[in-house]
Amino acid sequence: MKQNIAGRLAGIFLESKLTPLLMAAALGVGVWTLSTMASEEEPQIIVPLADLYLPLPGASPVEVENRVLIPLENVLSGIEGVEYVYSHAEPGFGLVTVRYEVGRDMERSLVQLYSTLMKHADRMPPGLQFPLVKTVTIDDVPFFTATLFGAGMDGATLRPLADELRSELQTLADVRDVKVVGGYPREIRVELDPERLATYRIDPLTVVERLGRENVEAEAGTFTFDDQVVRVVTGSFLADAEDVENVVVDVRDGALVQVRDVADVVDGPAEVTQYTFHTEGGSEWLPMVSLAVSKRPGADATELGRAPVSWTPPGTPWVATRSRLRCGTCTG
Repeated sequence: MKQNIAGRLAGIFLESKLTPLLMAAALGVGVWTLSTMASEEEPQIIVPLADLYLPLPGASPVEVENRVLIPLENVLSGIEGVEYVYSHAEPGFGLVTVRYEVGRDMERSLVQLYSTLMKHADRMPPGLQFPLVKTVTIDDVPFFTATLFGAGMDGATLRPLADELRSELQTLADVRDVKVVGGYPREIRVELDPERLATYRIDPLTVVERLGRENVEAEAGTFTFDDQVVRVVTGSFLADAEDVENVVVDVRDGALVQVRDVADVVDGPAEVTQYTFHTEGGSEWLPMVSLAVSKRPGADATELGRAPVSWTPPGTPWVATRSRLRCGTCTG
């Protein structure tokens, strides 16, 4: 039987003693590649994407759309390589998302975007601040989420624990960012009293200005003492409610007017802006706080997800699982 070239090559490989060695080598290379290749939930494709934040104080959504968004969409759509332009209008604010074609160079795309904005800066309406440009990449998408919850623990208790865990997670080499969602962060709130302000003839902007001036720490200089360089610092940051209350706002008839005289200062959880809850079996809804972790470009998501984190809230019997941390025996 006459064989063609493919048949003769197949016959040679079937009869050769090197064929098993070649197959074993190919299998070994495949195993090695599989064990060393970075695992990705999302493909590492380059899709240049940027969000433009456009504040226009006092403008209605219709005014933002007509004066800012529509003209800007027409300008940005003419940039080479731009595939889509999305926009959103709110009272006093506009958001424009620019997406380039897949595979475009990120730095070159951003340079084109900035150049176009600078070129048409003279066409911006009065009162519009220069756009804040924030890039978005595939690595901004969280690959791991941890949830904290426990019986008898509210959002105000869980939020400081989540902040501690965030600090611990950020020490890992390949962690890019950790975002905390839920809970009530600590806030020192100054609640101005209109009657007391009128009594001392002080306007709210004066209080804001004085607080800003006092909440500053600066280096005054250095000097040498006992073979050591001593750093001299003036001022300090406001640490608690008492520091805020003691800030001097003005002087009236030789007496100091402090923040405590014109306002109530509250040191506690911030006002509620969002609610996050967890339930097991639908029987009880527990407040929770989540941490969303994103990785650095090129990092192995699987290896980073397995990285050990030595963190345990002091005096609390916490149970750790792969995607959540919960209080195992908490009663309050």
